[in-house]
Amino acid sequence: MTTLARPQGFLQKVAGFVARSRPSAQPRAATRDDTVLRREFVAEMMARNPDAFASELDVQSMMHCFPSRF
Repeated sequence: MTTLARPQGFLQKVAGFVARSRPSAQPRAATRDDTVLRREFVAEMMARNPDAFASELDVQSMMHCFPSRF
């Protein structure tokens, strides 16, 4: 029998996924090292690809492409 035929099993899987994907109640505060690493990453990307960053919007787009870094 498939998961869709058993709605309770399906709902339990969805509930488990939602519970795991929620952000924690208290996010970790950024340390000075985190801030330095983010700044270095942005500076390195801008140095490697100077033509790609014409405005602040380009930097914001990069931040969306690399969410694990910000």
